[in-house]
Amino acid sequence: MKGLALYARFSLRDGSMKIAIYTAIFDRYNPLREIPKQSIKADMLSFTDDEHLRACGWKIIKIDYPRYDLHSRLKAKYFKIQQHYIKELQDYDVTIYIDGSILITSPDFVQWCIHNLESDILVFKHPQRQCIFEEIEASKGLQKYADENMADQVAEYKKFYPENNGLYALGVLVRKNNDLVKKIMNDWWNENIRYSYQDQLSFPAVCYMNNFVPSTFQENQYRNNYIHVLWHDDHSKNMITVLMPVFKTPISYLELAVNSILNQSHKEYELLIVDDNNTDEKVVGYLNSLMDHRIKVVRTKENKGLAAALDFGLKHAWNNLIVRMDSDDIARPYLLARHYDFFNNNPHAVCCGVQIQAFQNANWRSNHKKEITKEIAYNSPGYWIANHPGIAYLKDVIFAVGGYGETPRDFAEDYPLWIKLLRNGYLIHNQQELLVNYRVKANYSYPEGYYEHLDSIKKSLINNNI
Repeated sequence: MKGLALYARFSLRDGSMKIAIYTAIFDRYNPLREIPKQSIKADMLSFTDDEHLRACGWKIIKIDYPRYDLHSRLKAKYFKIQQHYIKELQDYDVTIYIDGSILITSPDFVQWCIHNLESDILVFKHPQRQCIFEEIEASKGLQKYADENMADQVAEYKKFYPENNGLYALGVLVRKNNDLVKKIMNDWWNENIRYSYQDQLSFPAVCYMNNFVPSTFQENQYRNNYIHVLWHDDHSKNMITVLMPVFKTPISYLELAVNSILNQSHKEYELLIVDDNNTDEKVVGYLNSLMDHRIKVVRTKENKGLAAALDFGLKHAWNNLIVRMDSDDIARPYLLARHYDFFNNNPHAVCCGVQIQAFQNANWRSNHKKEITKEIAYNSPGYWIANHPGIAYLKDVIFAVGGYGETPRDFAEDYPLWIKLLRNGYLIHNQQELLVNYRVKANYSYPEGYYEHLDSIKKSLINNNI
């Protein structure tokens, strides 16, 4: 009978079995989803680095570990796999991990999990395949696993692991708290660090090495009455984050900038405003008054300056496709639509600027080349190769090259980033359409050493010292 040993040892109805449902969400890779109240008592814990994360019923546990240099998916995977090292989970008899892409739809979800937990670990069978070597081939074409070390992984596993020996879907992971599970989880984590973080490849191999066979749900993960899987691509393919830092911007300018985003023809986006510790009560009051569901305001604890404020904002961005906007410029109505079309039609692009039209104290337009290579940037007589206002880029690539990084205040924060991209082998594209009205400040002068700083950055294209 299903779960007979557990039913004999624990009483579900009097709550003597301690059960936790938990998830881990880093760098806003997923939202936190509300779930129905469960028929069997279970605590609901969410580990995150986002202090603004909220959902009814969840206990939010804000943490600063593991290491900052881990990819957001690997940060979350630490909590998924290494649950026995997380102090908040150590006293539970059973933990039920769910990916951020899993929506629990039934109040009997926990009861269903316990009922199916015949061995120490319970997972879904993979819905399409039963061989890790077929899964490796299928994973090679996925962008999220680009540059992952799958070649060495498959070569190693072919030495000992049989073909067609089982494959699992791991968005739901139910485990007892015992030494055997701890051993398997430690081995599994080591494989994720050693090879790829495509954990479906390593889990069957680790189970095989430990002479262990997990329990499996009878139901398919996509066809059951308890959960619904929401693909990341269902959300991200249409969604854009507009990143707008604000510091000492006149209210009249700020209102125009915000409204220019709210009136975009492309409607699937979030407007993420970074309040860089404004002290102007009018600015703070205006930001507090923004109630549109598409707008999120995050605040720094001290004034960081533009480059650091942008890096701060990127950590809070919900989507991977980022469009930059200054808080005193005006986006033309098709800015987001044009970027959406461009990135869908150019799947290998990582960064794309637009042309801008100056106004207020000047009347000129930019005319940047359609494609900027490392050679073009180095041989350019100046440093203006793309416009920062209105540019779009992929957040994960920007993180991978180091983000905006340390930039002296009042110095160009964008040019060092463009050079980092070019040095890492990426191209910068520029759409030729005028898509941003760029407000020109009167009598602006650059600080001492400004051009010398830019020149040293340009030279890094050949001496690799950026």
